[in-house]
Amino acid sequence: MASNIGQGTQKLYYDDAYMRSFDAVVLSCHELCRKGSPEGPARYAVVLDRTAFFPEEGGQSPDRGVLMSSDDAPAAPESEDISGKEKLSSRKNTERQKAQVLDVQIREGIITHVTDRPFETGAAVHGELDFEHRFSNMQQHSAEHIFSGLVHSRLGFENVGFHLSDSEVTMDYSGTFDAGTAAELEMEVNRAIWKNIASEQRFPAQEELAGIEYRSKIEIDGQVRLILYPGYDVCACCAPHVAKTGEIGLFKVISLQNYKGGVRVHMLAGRRAFEYLAAEHDILVKSARFLSTSADQVPVRIEAMKNEIFETKKALGAAQAEMLAEKIRSLPAEQDNVCLFTKGLDPVSIRNAVNELTARHRGFCAVFDGDDGSGYRYCLGCAAGDAVRTMQKCMQEMLGAKGGGKPPMTQGSVAAAAEKIEKLFRDIKLV
Repeated sequence: MASNIGQGTQKLYYDDAYMRSFDAVVLSCHELCRKGSPEGPARYAVVLDRTAFFPEEGGQSPDRGVLMSSDDAPAAPESEDISGKEKLSSRKNTERQKAQVLDVQIREGIITHVTDRPFETGAAVHGELDFEHRFSNMQQHSAEHIFSGLVHSRLGFENVGFHLSDSEVTMDYSGTFDAGTAAELEMEVNRAIWKNIASEQRFPAQEELAGIEYRSKIEIDGQVRLILYPGYDVCACCAPHVAKTGEIGLFKVISLQNYKGGVRVHMLAGRRAFEYLAAEHDILVKSARFLSTSADQVPVRIEAMKNEIFETKKALGAAQAEMLAEKIRSLPAEQDNVCLFTKGLDPVSIRNAVNELTARHRGFCAVFDGDDGSGYRYCLGCAAGDAVRTMQKCMQEMLGAKGGGKPPMTQGSVAAAAEKIEKLFRDIKLV
């Protein structure tokens, strides 16, 4: 059968991607080095003669599940005939022979299962996959094949990177395309799903392979396994895939970003895509309710609110700038140092105010915007030019200010209280 091609662990997932459980023999088991402290949890490397667990390979996360001794008996029923000590012993025995498969890795054809319990070499074991996790990965990977096949045939770009984890799915391509093109390709993938096309798995001989046009991200030594979605893609791949495209269910491009001269596509398929869109829909419905409008009018309403806020902030800033200007005009001309406080004033107005202050007063002049709770951003100036560096250094040493700049003006932030800031400006003198 296909899984017997080549040496190493027999790969049952090549025979049947839908296999949920299997039986095997332990070829070896040894304890791995413990991470962290020596008292950390023990982990074991278990090698079987055959497995249905897909390892981390080809950019895809490994399968999860359990391994247990094949001769495990059900836990003894709790009854009056069994003492508490016997009950505990029975539970411990059952627990000791059942292990969580925490990771699965492959090297030179040998598949290693990382478990939290050891097994005797030569023992017969029974494996059970977390099939919900496996099937989700099958949906994502199969959808990626169709999308990448379309990108290759229509745009001429290669898939140069693929990452399928439990939290995200990304594909990297050798060229760029925009959101409009991505939406067209997304629709075409969903059309392929609706057609419910059967996939094919082939292990062509070398002479036959030479006449087949197929995609491959890497050079492959030895037997090549091809996955075909007729009319859409032919690709060398090691992972399990759905038997028919209809099982993918749904495909959605989440986002695009420029990446290493090409484009990175974030996508979801199947249940993951449904859950993502359901959450997005819930947000949209709640937003529409909050804004007292229909879902399709939410963007329009938000844009209108954005414009209203902008105009309000603009008017408020103008009023604050005028109030600050009036306060500056009311200051006695003989006052050397000036320290003023505002809240919510824009940076340009703050710099303009400091410029006006340094034109009127010979000492250190500053405007602090914010409050004692969240801190202040400030602009500091001095008509004497380089003297502003002296004040900046004092503020850093005495107030913990952070910032800098070139004379005659510096900028930064400080978390000190207004009272402490004012005291420094009262006490320091321009020499």
